[in-house]
Amino acid sequence: MTNKLCPTNSLKKIVLAFGKEKFPAVFPNTVKVYFYTSLKRISSRKGGLLVIFSALLFIVIGQFFHPEFLQIIPLPDDIARIIIDQRTTNLATIFSITLVVIGWLITNISIKESISFELLFKKTYIYPIFYFIISLIGFLMLGSLLREARWIDLGDVVISGTYLILIALTTITFLFFRLITVVKTNFFYSSLENEVMEEVIVSAKEEIIRRKSSKIYKEYCEQTGLVVGIKFGTNLSAHIGINITPLSVNVDSTTTIESLLAPKRRYIIQDINLNSLKKQIETIQFKGINYYNPLNLGYNINENYHPFYFDFQSADISKIIVGVKKSFKLKLQKEVKIDTKPNLDYLCERFEKDVEDGKKENVEIALSIFSKLFLLENKIIKEC
Repeated sequence: MTNKLCPTNSLKKIVLAFGKEKFPAVFPNTVKVYFYTSLKRISSRKGGLLVIFSALLFIVIGQFFHPEFLQIIPLPDDIARIIIDQRTTNLATIFSITLVVIGWLITNISIKESISFELLFKKTYIYPIFYFIISLIGFLMLGSLLREARWIDLGDVVISGTYLILIALTTITFLFFRLITVVKTNFFYSSLENEVMEEVIVSAKEEIIRRKSSKIYKEYCEQTGLVVGIKFGTNLSAHIGINITPLSVNVDSTTTIESLLAPKRRYIIQDINLNSLKKQIETIQFKGINYYNPLNLGYNINENYHPFYFDFQSADISKIIVGVKKSFKLKLQKEVKIDTKPNLDYLCERFEKDVEDGKKENVEIALSIFSKLFLLENKIIKEC
């Protein structure tokens, strides 16, 4: 079953291949993820500052490296001195008008709440556009100030600035069209739905990996003849537990008070080499009941955790300890991750308020979002 999903020994690769096949929306293409992550990053207040460095890099390249696409129109310095002031004035005027229009549209937004303005700034990319135009005006003003400097090719500054101004005009046009739709209620709920789905997809991905990896791991362990789980009160005095954490000495099932009180590092299971693990266990000559604890990718364990308990009557366990440890890829847990979904929480609160206020259209939109979430959760339960 496992090899049909993905021809690899890595449990992680097997599960990811399954996820991409059955849940393409949850496990999208890597290039697509990188693209949308980059857009999301620059749409934030701090991330938008990256465009300043991009504009500066373009100016520097044009000034010192003289690429051919900037040399198409040769521009004498005396003409460049006149044009650069005009360009700066024109861009400043356009930017002033843009700010006035933005202010007017913001005052007419349909839903005036903090999350509405957050979505407004994020979906219209106001921050990067604002930073880009401000930095461009600053660069042109600096070029105008240094117009008499001999080490500056003012013609290249004007040509580079013109290219950037064309980009600025394009982004302003995009901003206007975007702002017109942002003030509408439908855009607000559409944007909110995207944010909610992003939050849910993160937890859905973790759940799919957890459920599917647990199922596959269970199948492999039972193929080796191990018995699932350690029930409460099970007598393990005749068994030795194998520890997979990076301890210098293997720890058996006997636990001292000192070891319980000592601070324990915690690890997260990142991957399991299934075939390697299976080969190690199959070398043991079972003479009694041998147990395994259920595991999954992302499982959190401490230094006292034992995924396997083997009967003392079996063959020499010490020979397979190193091999079993190498079959597990662990990562030291540095901080506890708290799962929060602020946008989903807001949607639930907004839904209750819309129901009380009798806003039928908003209620129907919210119900359609909840329906998508339910279908995704139901598919996860069915497929995993």
